[in-house]
Amino acid sequence: MSTAAARVADATGNWVRYPARRCGRGPYLRLSRLDRPIGSWLLLMPCWWSAALAAGVAHDIRPLPLMLGLFFVGALFMRGAGCTWNDITDRDLDTLVERDAVAADTGGAGERTAGGPCFLSFRH
Repeated sequence: MSTAAARVADATGNWVRYPARRCGRGPYLRLSRLDRPIGSWLLLMPCWWSAALAAGVAHDIRPLPLMLGLFFVGALFMRGAGCTWNDITDRDLDTLVERDAVAADTGGAGERTAGGPCFLSFRH
């Protein structure tokens, strides 16, 4: 397999790879998929929408900023926990999938899930 064919388009040159390397948090940020925010947005938007609708029905928007902030933090944590759990449970299957085996930012399923259970326990 050539080097160009081994690269995964969405897994190379992202923001988590370089700055997080300096602080030693890179593997955990990649494990929670903070470099791919679409899942967090898909979880967050219905939460924000429901909070805005509830504030409108209650005719009181004072608690809305707090609720939006809590939903933001919750969406990041829940998505990270979900991705971590998926990596832990699918580690045997991921080694058979070419995209996961050659992903440049993860280093393979073994490295990606080595600290997964500990990381997942700190999220809850």
